[in-house]
Amino acid sequence: MANDFQKPSFFKIMLGDYKKKLRIPSHFASHISTETSKVAILEGPSGNCWEVKVQKIVNDIFFKKGWRMFLEDHTLQERDFLVFIHDGRMRFSVKIFGPNACEREDSFRVECSLEPTRSFPVSKNCQGCNFRQEQRAFTGVKAKDAANSFSSRLNFFVRGMKAYNVENRCQLVSFC
Repeated sequence: MANDFQKPSFFKIMLGDYKKKLRIPSHFASHISTETSKVAILEGPSGNCWEVKVQKIVNDIFFKKGWRMFLEDHTLQERDFLVFIHDGRMRFSVKIFGPNACEREDSFRVECSLEPTRSFPVSKNCQGCNFRQEQRAFTGVKAKDAANSFSSRLNFFVRGMKAYNVENRCQLVSFC
């Protein structure tokens, strides 16, 4: 099996108009075929997956619908640096680096804010370590809708948080 250095890959720096769509470099396009699949799977550093539509516009290929969710779930900012490693069959492992050139540690605990599709496991082992990560089943109700429905006679505010802000759900299973 090929290691990450032997797999085709590309990088993108989050600059300009990256929030709605992300252009796949034209020289990389020969490694993928949008004819066979209009959907790509982006696997974040946490091991969780996001389904992203792939669209060809003129001679360029873009990550479109679903890209914004990946971007928001990982709180990607301008000048963040992403490395996309093509695992085959329109599946990409994504590494996320901050403007300081270091891999963002918070990206290892990100969960998809949408209900998972049937094709993805609900629980899995974290890659490269002896930890088991447990995931909650989603009810389909967005947390934002639940927060917005809150009411009180007292003053309050609503602020969005990610699960990794509150808890760490990897537990040690075995030692090396």
